[in-house]
Amino acid sequence: MRLYVGDQTDFVYPSFMTSLTTLNNLGIRYEYDGVTPGPHGWDVWQKNLIDLAPRLFKR
Repeated sequence: MRLYVGDQTDFVYPSFMTSLTTLNNLGIRYEYDGVTPGPHGWDVWQKNLIDLAPRLFKR
């Protein structure tokens, strides 16, 4: 599982950070490389999709 979030201006940022703690406590593995600069919007989603898409379709 790969996770993405915008920076502190993203309205989901606080709950997202709490969820990382929960995932760790449950022993659920995930990938997270830090925040993507920007709020919860298309610009951030586009950057994250550019990172995710090649991971989904590699041979």
